[in-house]
Amino acid sequence: DVKVRVDGQLQRVFFTEGQEVAAGQALAQIDPRPYQAGLALADANRQKDLAQLANARQEVTRAGKLAKAGAGTSQNFDAMKAQDAALQAAVAADQAAVDAAQLNLDFTHIASPLAGRVGLREVTPGGIVHASEIVVATASDPDNVFISLSARGRNPAVRIHARAETEAGLRHLELAGADRAISSYHFS
Repeated sequence: DVKVRVDGQLQRVFFTEGQEVAAGQALAQIDPRPYQAGLALADANRQKDLAQLANARQEVTRAGKLAKAGAGTSQNFDAMKAQDAALQAAVAADQAAVDAAQLNLDFTHIASPLAGRVGLREVTPGGIVHASEIVVATASDPDNVFISLSARGRNPAVRIHARAETEAGLRHLELAGADRAISSYHFS
């Protein structure tokens, strides 16, 4: 199964059920705009802290010169060094936030992890998807047949998964209703 790794609105689906796809081929796109904004915010914070770090380094140099000349205290020099170290840590944390934001943005592009035949599409464009939800159920075995039916009334969605295991001579039928309860039937 191919699962979503971030939350968002599904914008587009690039496959049809039963289609052959290559590894890395685009399957779906989640709206990237919230993740683009998160990346921009993380990068802005990093830029701000880089500017403060550059200033702190100049202050350390000045305080060091003053301390050596006897015109400044060693306590002031130590405080400037501590500020420099704190800002270095802040820049490192900002870089981690930028990397995480970029990763989440990359996760809005859902690609096939391997070559094969896609199965049932589990999501609809325009719908909201959540991390770990299945976008497509895999169907790598050509002996599997997937049929989706919809009907009005109490059970609006019924999915039938018929599986034929030809080597063993066994026929297997699974019926899954909207409540995801599965009834299995085996035939010889």
